[in-house]
Amino acid sequence: MNEAYTHDPRFVLEVPGLLASKKMVWIVFCYKSSGSEFVGVYDSEERAVAACQSETYCVCPIEMNFTTPTETTEWPGCYYPLSNKQ
Repeated sequence: MNEAYTHDPRFVLEVPGLLASKKMVWIVFCYKSSGSEFVGVYDSEERAVAACQSETYCVCPIEMNFTTPTETTEWPGCYYPLSNKQ
């Protein structure tokens, strides 16, 4: 995982209370054998999780107005809410 990306102060999800000071959205993707499919963007994690229909749906938090790195990285905080594997 890219160290600069995981330590970017705009994307530190582990600090309690940080989300309250940032405008976050949750993006949902569905992964299929043909690739990923964008499902939607939500203003709450609860709404994003509610949009998930199977274990192939992934919820990914991100701060508004945040530009992701151009290199391929893991997305901090992403998870599959309906999967038995985390």
